[in-house]
Amino acid sequence: MSPRPVIPSLLLCLVHAAALAAQAPVPSIADAERRFAGDAAARGVPAAFLAVLHDTSFVFGPEGPIAARPAFEGRENHGFLLEWRPEFGLVSRSGDLGFTSGPWTLRQHVGDSALAGSGHYLSVWRRDGARGPWRLFLDLGVDHDTASAGEWQELSPAPSPAGRGRATEASLRAADAALAAAQAREGAAALLSVGAPELVLLRFGAPPARGLPAARELASRLEERGGGRLLGFRMARAADLGVTWGQRLDANGTGAGYYVRLWRAEGPGRWRLLVDLLRPPPPAGG
Repeated sequence: MSPRPVIPSLLLCLVHAAALAAQAPVPSIADAERRFAGDAAARGVPAAFLAVLHDTSFVFGPEGPIAARPAFEGRENHGFLLEWRPEFGLVSRSGDLGFTSGPWTLRQHVGDSALAGSGHYLSVWRRDGARGPWRLFLDLGVDHDTASAGEWQELSPAPSPAGRGRATEASLRAADAALAAAQAREGAAALLSVGAPELVLLRFGAPPARGLPAARELASRLEERGGGRLLGFRMARAADLGVTWGQRLDANGTGAGYYVRLWRAEGPGRWRLLVDLLRPPPPAGG
């Protein structure tokens, strides 16, 4: 029997398989975070991080941002149990940048009932290509008394740009610089003037302040007068979501920790603050 009729059949099978793959749903950012957490519980934190890190991922060391992969390659799994789950987040319209946040808990050993620590994390994710896997770009957290997570909530996306009006990287940097200058004059109250209605403040020792009323109440108790020094930024291809990070400066211009901010574009050159996390400097050698 001639083998030639088999060739078109094989080609049709390959085309059909490719079509099915193209139609397969892209895992959501919340699912990526849940799988990441599950992997950490199963294999340990260092292995889980190494499996999801983006090539450009970094962590904050005592002297500033450092490459994440070498930092985790040198860590051992000491048998503690770190658990977390996503509570809220947002993905850009272009699907290449997003973030999640939620509570975390730490137990010294698997099976312990007592907690050794708890708080909230903030993860920024990148994706190379519309259907590529989500990769962890930046991860930072704050400590506070434990609070149970609510159901997953995706925050409202930015409005579609009208006409040719789009936010730019320059306007994102300018928004961060303007906020730093305002904080030097007004302290934490400056966050409210640029905050979105869903503004979330993440601070050491306090549960998340979600929404402007809660953020206003927390800001009234914070002593954060001082500026900041931008260390880096990234904007989604759709120019609707951006992240900035830098060093927090106290009123004397001394380094007082690190900040990470998520911004949502609301028009040409106009950015609204969605999440503001401030973390005290990590201990040297920690």
